[in-house]
Amino acid sequence: LPQSWLVHPARQLRAQQSAAAARRARTLAMADLIPANNFRIPSDALQTAAREGLNRLPVICRDTEQAQWLVSRGTSLGISSMYDKTLPEFMGMSAADAALAFPVAYRFSRTLITLPTHARCGSGTRQSLRELLRDAQ
Repeated sequence: LPQSWLVHPARQLRAQQSAAAARRARTLAMADLIPANNFRIPSDALQTAAREGLNRLPVICRDTEQAQWLVSRGTSLGISSMYDKTLPEFMGMSAADAALAFPVAYRFSRTLITLPTHARCGSGTRQSLRELLRDAQ
């Protein structure tokens, strides 16, 4: 390749590294909003967040009611349910049967939500999320 073309891959690499650093910073900033007494971020998600950042931050709520409350009030801020169903339910099993056969998966599917970490999630959105998470306690 001509020497002048080698500039493009180097620029692309720097851009990717910069984007990853920004995503990591946004993810960690969102993680700092989470009140530890009523929510939990899965440990592997925290490790990934610290290493490379995440596009959405998974958060485990205290119970189903808290998760539903947050999603119903925080959709406009980017809060969403992660699954809302177990795998067997997606395959046709009833929710009642899934709850009996797979109680841990059933609870997990209904208490796992995600928070946004995208670049448009500025300080105003983070403040609104902080207040909503505080009110969910």
